[in-house]
Amino acid sequence: MEDDFRPIPEFQRSNADVNLLNLVSRVVYTGNVTDQWFGATIRSDIPALGTQGWISSRTVSTLGCTERYQFCNGNRCNSPTGLFSINGESVEALRLNARQIATFHLLRKVANGARLRYILYFLGKNILIANEKVYGVFPISSPLPDDQWQIEMKNLNSLSMAVLQQRVMEHASPQNIEVRPGVTSRQYIIPETTTEGKRLCANQKTRHAAYSSFNLLGICVIIFGGSLLILVNISLPHLVGWIQKMTGMGLAARLDWIESETLQLQRMAFEGRGIGPWIGKQDRVPTTAKFGRRFPRTAINLRDSYPLRMSETSDPLVVTQPAQGPTTGFQGHVYDSESPTFWRQRGF
Repeated sequence: MEDDFRPIPEFQRSNADVNLLNLVSRVVYTGNVTDQWFGATIRSDIPALGTQGWISSRTVSTLGCTERYQFCNGNRCNSPTGLFSINGESVEALRLNARQIATFHLLRKVANGARLRYILYFLGKNILIANEKVYGVFPISSPLPDDQWQIEMKNLNSLSMAVLQQRVMEHASPQNIEVRPGVTSRQYIIPETTTEGKRLCANQKTRHAAYSSFNLLGICVIIFGGSLLILVNISLPHLVGWIQKMTGMGLAARLDWIESETLQLQRMAFEGRGIGPWIGKQDRVPTTAKFGRRFPRTAINLRDSYPLRMSETSDPLVVTQPAQGPTTGFQGHVYDSESPTFWRQRGF
């Protein structure tokens, strides 16, 4: 606290840094606000909307906030108190080694820069979440919840933690801001002089949002392991089939497996219609012996008792039909498949 400021007894805290936040609200709310800090209970006309709203009943609303800090070394901790109350005597009670002392001085320095007074100084009214409900440039806002002041305090604490982390990172890699032509901010930085302080700066590592860290060994294991599994999946059936052919073990089961394939079942159906010959009967994909050969579909007359069976000749079409009379067997007749009479006689 400043020497020329004497707060009332309620604000006098010897074990904390006290901050007083004064709020002057000139916002008109579209609903009644009963929050203790943003209270607006007086109805007023809103000419811009042609209706009435609610305005603050107080000229200034003050909110008190305390900041307390505590440093620990294992189970040994100092009592929570204000930042400037932590002196050399309280640090000695923690029994810190040289590296821990350098870390303590770093944290105390960055904590001083993350104090609420500096956040309020640089951000001003922009720290308030209540600004999100204000309609653009018009001083008109939606109603606020009853615990809005608690929401604001949680946000201020989050801002302090974010600034604390940022300050730790900037200690090892400070920004170089041009103060004026020919003068930069790094010229005013006081470098570390102790051995542990320099080592702390050299050993500090921080994740950067522009880069991503990955495990090269893990990626290599995934790539090579996945490639090996793919090769095994492709070659294993052929390898097992070759072994079965060479040794004769499980050959019957292998042939039964192959003949159950869809293409092999289709081949057997075509062979039943007299279409062939075929090669690759023991492979996954059977093919006709003559490449590029075309064959007609089997013509079936649903009115007759027997289907018509086409021979391998394509033109004219050779069709077999049951013999007439007491003669057993079949008699072959040659029909011209291009003749309309053929299709009319057969019922198509």
